[in-house]
Amino acid sequence: GIGLAAWMVADHLARAPHAGAVLLLVYWAVGIPGQGKELAAAARTLPALQSVAARIFETLDAPADPVSSPGPLPEALTTGPIGLRARGLVLRAGGQDLLRVDHLDIQPGERVAIVGPSGAGKSTLLGALLGWLPIAEGGLNIGSHDATPELLRALRRRVAWVDPTVRIWNRSLLDNLRYGQESGAPPDAQLLEDAELIDIVADLPEGLSTPLGADGGTLSGGQGQRVRLGRALGRPDVGLVLLDEAFRGLDRHQRGRLLDTATARWGDATLLCVTHDLEAAATFPRVVVIDGGRI
Repeated sequence: GIGLAAWMVADHLARAPHAGAVLLLVYWAVGIPGQGKELAAAARTLPALQSVAARIFETLDAPADPVSSPGPLPEALTTGPIGLRARGLVLRAGGQDLLRVDHLDIQPGERVAIVGPSGAGKSTLLGALLGWLPIAEGGLNIGSHDATPELLRALRRRVAWVDPTVRIWNRSLLDNLRYGQESGAPPDAQLLEDAELIDIVADLPEGLSTPLGADGGTLSGGQGQRVRLGRALGRPDVGLVLLDEAFRGLDRHQRGRLLDTATARWGDATLLCVTHDLEAAATFPRVVVIDGGRI
């Protein structure tokens, strides 16, 4: 841009009969480098914008999910821990491969930590088990059954999922803890103790009946995570537990206590724990590392 501006001024001076207009030309010319910089910056954002647009249009163009209630689970999946098997599995969004799993077997009742850098594909794997992402290639089996969208929707009855993005509603603490439970039974004292919610209940002006505000606005980040954990601990007959940074916002000692409590309470279930805490991951009998979209 600077070179172009200098050339324009020199060319004008070489051909113009008088130099009176050169100041105006210089004024216009010095803006060229700035314009070039803005154009280059805009060009650099195009790939990211294309990726975002591709994901949006992929969602808009996807066929609508059926609105009917989930069907029954196969009898083999109605009790006990749930095993997983993936062969040549590819999960794709916006035309880009997010995760490729050549070979992965997780036995019923196994406890597995999943580690790796941010954006590697850890949460993508859990999202496939929750039915968020369609399978682009390969196969995923739940037990001995293909992971069809219908099966994954029915499987949610036996899944406990804890994630910082799990919604906390602008309802009472009691309603938030019972959310998603078909029985609607109130939480027992043991659940409140296991999720370390007793101090929260004591601090709230109306106890369990206190509204938590939009997105749990009356709670701190760590308190919100304990509410999410308490909701999951209250689910009956869990066969698969998905913990995705389930203890974010808590101190190291509290994370360790709650992880021990979760593994003990879900002792008969298959448990997958996505974590950046390598010390916690080292306590698991098996660790899966995901990096660059591959295991």
